[in-house]
Amino acid sequence: MIKTAVILAAGMGSRIRKRAGNRPKGFLMINEKSIIEHSISKLIEAGVKTIFIGTGYMKEEYEKLMVRYPQIKCVYNSRYETTGSLFTLYQ
Repeated sequence: MIKTAVILAAGMGSRIRKRAGNRPKGFLMINEKSIIEHSISKLIEAGVKTIFIGTGYMKEEYEKLMVRYPQIKCVYNSRYETTGSLFTLYQ
């Protein structure tokens, strides 16, 4: 069984900025719940014990999730503006 998962969430979401407003794209709402929380819930339901979130843009928003979900560990990519998702994964 898979016990660890990674969610890449460092990007600025520039293509959907109008919909996201001043929050990261992972916080777009679907049925009263953010996309990121839908993902976290599904992973926990599947038995995942540790969820790494690769952050960058507005990292503080993702770090707030660590209070509600002890399974989450955020890893900040300080170079998110100039690197791609593979570098975030590498972090």
